[in-house]
Amino acid sequence: MSKRDLRRVFPGGSRPKDSGNRATRLPGSIDVPSFAFEKLFLSGYETIRTACAGVTDLGIAIFAMDIFTRETTALWVAARAGRANAAVLGRHDLSDLCLSGDPSLSLRHLALVVHPLRGWDNDTVRFRVIDLRTGLGFQDETGRRLEAVMVEGPVFLRCGRYALFCLITGDPTDWPPDGQTAWEMIPERVFLAEQEPSPWKTAPQFRALAGRPGGSRRSIITQIPSALPVEDCQLRDGEIPLGRLTLTSGPRAHTTLLGRSAAERGLLLGQYHRCEGHGVLTHGQISRVHLLIVAIDGALHVLDTSSTNGTWHGSRRVRLLSLEQETMLILGGDVARVRWAPT
Repeated sequence: MSKRDLRRVFPGGSRPKDSGNRATRLPGSIDVPSFAFEKLFLSGYETIRTACAGVTDLGIAIFAMDIFTRETTALWVAARAGRANAAVLGRHDLSDLCLSGDPSLSLRHLALVVHPLRGWDNDTVRFRVIDLRTGLGFQDETGRRLEAVMVEGPVFLRCGRYALFCLITGDPTDWPPDGQTAWEMIPERVFLAEQEPSPWKTAPQFRALAGRPGGSRRSIITQIPSALPVEDCQLRDGEIPLGRLTLTSGPRAHTTLLGRSAAERGLLLGQYHRCEGHGVLTHGQISRVHLLIVAIDGALHVLDTSSTNGTWHGSRRVRLLSLEQETMLILGGDVARVRWAPT
C-alpha cells in the first residue's frame, strides 16, 4: 500500500456519483428504531473481516451501516508517525465517506481526526470524532447524544440512521472467521466523564459498555466539547493569543484573535451562521462549512471539510495542513483568503 494512500474507500464501498447531495435539505422525520450494535456487527462481519484483515498498517476502519437496509460503506484512514490525518463524513458526495441515505444528516456532518502516532507509544491509535455543529449530532451505543469524543481503541457510534463501527487496523489476527468470537475479542468500551460542561446538558458519568469479559484491554472514550459556537470564539479573560486569523473577501474583512482554549475545541469557517466569518465568506464558491481549524496534539491545523471548490496553499490544493508559521490560504478559486499569523 502506498504511503500516499492515506484515505481510501474499501472494496464494496463507494462514493455515489451524481447523487444530487449538493443542495441543503430540511431535516427528515425518520423514525429510527432502537437497535443492538452486536446484531449489526454480526450481520456485517464478513464485510468487516475481509476489509480489516487485509490491512496491515495502523489506522481506523470506519464502517457506516444503514440500520434499515444493512447497506455498508467503509473507509480506511491511516495513522502516521509524527503527522495527523483526517476524514469527513456527511451527505455531500464529496465527503470522504458519503452517507447519502439519510436526508436529516448535514452535508458535512462529522470530522474524524487521527492524531499522530507517538514515538514512545507507536502502536496506540488515538482519534477524535467531532460533530461539525450540526442540528443532529451523533450518539453513543445507548443513545446518549455527543458533540465530540477522544478515543483510544474501537468505538461504536450512531449518526442518524447509520451505525458507525470505528475499528483499529494493523493486526490481521484480530479478525477470526467466526463473528461471535470477533465480537467477544473487541475491548470493553469505557466512557469517561466529559471535560467541560456540554451545551446539550448530558450528564457527566463514568460507565462501561459490554465488551471482552475480564479482558485486560480497554477502549477509552472521553466526551469532550465540539467546535465552538461563533459567539464563543473570542479570547478568554487573561488568555494569551496563539495568533491572529484574518478572513478577507472583496472589501469585507474579519479578524479573530485565537486562543489555545478555542484552538483545542476548534472553530469552523464558511458561509453558514454557525461558522466564524460567515458575514465575510459569502461568495457562492465558498462552501457552507468550508474549513475546520483545530489544535491536534498542541499543533494548530486547518482541515478542508470536503469543500466543493477547495482550499489552496500556494499552487497546492490541501486537505489537512499544519499552521506552524505565517500562512496564507486561498479559498474557492481566490474568492476569499485566510491568513494565519502566529504571535
